[in-house]
Amino acid sequence: MTAWDPLRSEFVCLPQDPHNLFVYWIFTPQRLALLRSFIGKILAQPHLALRLSSPEDPQVQKVFTFPLSDRGQCYFSGLASHLS
Repeated sequence: MTAWDPLRSEFVCLPQDPHNLFVYWIFTPQRLALLRSFIGKILAQPHLALRLSSPEDPQVQKVFTFPLSDRGQCYFSGLASHLS
């Protein structure tokens, strides 16, 4: 495993089990500017989106959105109920 590099952007999903997930992200200022420029051409309010699918039925999906920021985190629990 490599040490964390402050010049590297990351979006990490850490599943605990099929029902619980921790997500965090860290973007460099350069990456954040690039994301805002790219996403801003498509959306009036740029944001991050995480799409989760049910392992039993890939057609069952849920999209979670987050403000586009240089860093953030979110813990999801009880995902089975979110995907039904």
